[in-house]
Formats: sequence, structure tokens, C-alpha cells
Amino acid sequence: MNTELQNQENDVQRKVLEEILVEEMSGFVAYYDPETKEVEQADSLTVDSLQEEKQIIVFPGSEVLYPYGEAMHDYLISEGIDVPEGRKAKNYVYEQEGGLYGFYDFRREESLRRMNIWLKEHKLNLYAV
Repeated sequence: MNTELQNQENDVQRKVLEEILVEEMSGFVAYYDPETKEVEQADSLTVDSLQEEKQIIVFPGSEVLYPYGEAMHDYLISEGIDVPEGRKAKNYVYEQEGGLYGFYDFRREESLRRMNIWLKEHKLNLYAV
């Protein structure tokens, strides 16, 4: 397979993983249906009902993969940021960096990495990047 085609596949696969994580934030749950071999999203009540009806694999959300507090702690360490005593890390980072974009990028990348590990552990070669 040529490099350009492989890069295109990786971009598509990465986008699908990112969509799974974003859907979870918007109140939807992503799951894999082995019968149709498709990734779908639905609200949590529908997914609960589907789990009773048939075998589906529910993807972990970003809060399960990489909890916010853990991600913020790791980000502060990786960036060498010392939050003054009595200050909230989120507010301090926002003030120092003019936003939380760096943190959110950091968390997204680690969440994607952890999703790939989860997929391998569950022997799902769906969208490993």
C-alpha cells in the first residue's frame, strides 16, 4: 500500500475515533454492532435496550479513557506549569495560555491513544491509527 493511501486511511480512521469521543460529550454513546460491522451512536437508553436485545460492544467515553482531573494533572506536569496555591488549575492555565486549547489538544491525543489500546485489548481492529 502506498504511503499517501495509508495516510488517507489513517486520517479517516482518526476522524472516526474523534467522532466517537465527541458524540459521547454530546450525550450520545458509540457502540459497535458485530452483526452489521458498523459503528453507531445512540442515546444511553437506546444503547441499554440494544444490549439486552443483542451483543453490542459499547465504546468507553473520554471521561472513562482519560478523566479530566488526571488529564489536567498530566498536562501541568508535561508543560512544567506550577499552579499557585489556592488557584484552580483550569483558571490558571486559561489565564496563562489565553485559553485551554493546548490542554484540550493534549487530552484528545491521549484519549485517542488510549482508545487504540482499548480497541486492541478488545480485539477490535476497527479504527486503530
